Amino acid sequence: MDSAEIYDYSQVPQTDSHADSRTDRTSEWQRKPQGGTQLVRDIDDLRRKMAETFLKEASFTADPVIMISRQLDLKINEYMMQWTTGRKKAR
Repeated sequence: MDSAEIYDYSQVPQTDSHADSRTDRTSEWQRKPQGGTQLVRDIDDLRRKMAETFLKEASFTADPVIMISRQLDLKINEYMMQWTTGRKKAR
């Protein structure tokens, strides 16, 4: 087989050999922390705003981009703290 040949994996059936034996780990990561719905919206808004500002400024190091990035970091940290706290309470 030629090394330049490209495989088409779209036709390969996707199987989950552990589907019957695993716990529902996926949903655990998708759960929002208590009261986190507004926080998730804030994070999404800041991500969108940062992307738009980057496109406008054409630089990751432009002051407006960095300012939004810092705000986004704070919101993500807040979300993770709520998620971790909620997860500990569930145990």
